Amino acid sequence: MTIWQQKLSLITIAMLLTTSSGWACWDNSVSDSTNLSNCKTKSRLGDKNAQYVLGWIYEVGRGVKPNLKESIYWYKSSAKLGHAIAQYQLSMLYATGQGIEKNQSKALEWLERSAAKGYPKAMERLGNLNFEGIEGVTLSYTTALEWYSKLGAKANSKIENRIGWMYEQGKGAEQSDPKAFQWYLKAAKRGDIENQNIVASMYREGKGVRRSYKSAVEWYYKAAAQGSKVSQFHLGVMHGEGEGVKQDFEKSYYWYRKAAEQGYPPAQYRLSLSHELGLGVKQSRILAHMWCNIAAEGGYQKALDRVFELATKLTSEELAMSKKVAQEWFAKHQGQ
Repeated sequence: MTIWQQKLSLITIAMLLTTSSGWACWDNSVSDSTNLSNCKTKSRLGDKNAQYVLGWIYEVGRGVKPNLKESIYWYKSSAKLGHAIAQYQLSMLYATGQGIEKNQSKALEWLERSAAKGYPKAMERLGNLNFEGIEGVTLSYTTALEWYSKLGAKANSKIENRIGWMYEQGKGAEQSDPKAFQWYLKAAKRGDIENQNIVASMYREGKGVRRSYKSAVEWYYKAAAQGSKVSQFHLGVMHGEGEGVKQDFEKSYYWYRKAAEQGYPPAQYRLSLSHELGLGVKQSRILAHMWCNIAAEGGYQKALDRVFELATKLTSEELAMSKKVAQEWFAKHQGQ
């Protein structure tokens, strides 16, 4: 999202939060110059909503030449009158030094004022600053959790993941795997791949939730459908072991191959074993060595320990063929 699109998003929110007029001083049915005039009039009369909109107008240049100095003036006026989004915007300007002297202390002050009024972006940012311990804010998981929790339904998958992690690790809160699971699950239901993998893993291990291989498979499938090589690998393992599904080496090979083609060394090593033992695929010493060699090049220790042993089982012609096929694979997947 561009800076202009971010400003447009903020102005839309501001308009929806205004008084009975609904759109403060802005009306899409009239020209930008008319809106500018209306906003100036209302701003001079002390309308904090109009002042915020006017600050945006001068910042992005709607009906007037962009003027950051004038924009900051009206943002400040609106912020001092208690406009939460203007306070957040002013905080960001102080934090970045855009058009104004950079000042972390003032940035934090205005951010806290905005967050205290319940503006979601401000609460999220305060949580992030405390979670990461950056921009003059001392790391505090406890404070981060407080702000994140206040977001409620407005939290996103990143925040839900962080809350889950804090409960799992006992950072800022009493350690609780069940609570961690519930937060990871919230994020997973939003379609977030990382959290879908975490939920699947917790179901598989019975961590924070009753063990269910079937549920683990279901969540791995959700993430795998979005291209997660980690999930694809675990589906290969579970189909091969018969965990939550009927044992099926062909399906196991299929999922290992999907992950391997994305450059995932553990899956490449499993493909090597599949070809060596003929599990779900035709037995092939050449392809067993080829995939082990590729996994070894990716730094996978099990492959590094085994690749030379596999090479001793090949004729010189077979070894040359294996290396040739591996080179072709690397050329095709260069940069992966």
